[in-house]
Amino acid sequence: MPLAGVNEQWSVQRMMDNLDFVGVTERFDESLIVIKEIFNLDYSDILYLSAKVVEYDWLGTDKENSGENILSPRVQAKVEQMMEDSVDHKLWRIANERLDVLESEIPDFKNKLETFKKYKAAAQKRCKLHVDDGKLSQCLYRDHGCGEVCLNEFARDAAKGRRLSYR
Repeated sequence: MPLAGVNEQWSVQRMMDNLDFVGVTERFDESLIVIKEIFNLDYSDILYLSAKVVEYDWLGTDKENSGENILSPRVQAKVEQMMEDSVDHKLWRIANERLDVLESEIPDFKNKLETFKKYKAAAQKRCKLHVDDGKLSQCLYRDHGCGEVCLNEFARDAAKGRRLSYR
């Protein structure tokens, strides 16, 4: 993406207008489904293994009960107000809005997302040993890009209609 020159007016909107697609980390699986549909890919083409997954308790949500935000409305409003004018927040907001539009244009998007989540969960169960840093690890570099061989075998089994739920 070109940098704004001396005579060009830089803006968040202008920058986003130069991009065809921006995925959202917090909506990673949704972003992958959109990519799948744009490029007419199979689920196996966007399949990945989660690694380095750690559940943090930042004391900002009530995970044990509802998962709802437990910050006081006053504190939450203050945080949102502080972030509202930041460039990062503007980029994040526009990316989310565009992702919402793209999702709305995909027939049966929610079903496709749920199908992918089930497919990914089955692959994760089957291939999780290949993510760990052990003898069965299949990582491209250290702990990055792990489980490719297992994921490919999983995808072949899925294409042949073999059972995908693994304990």
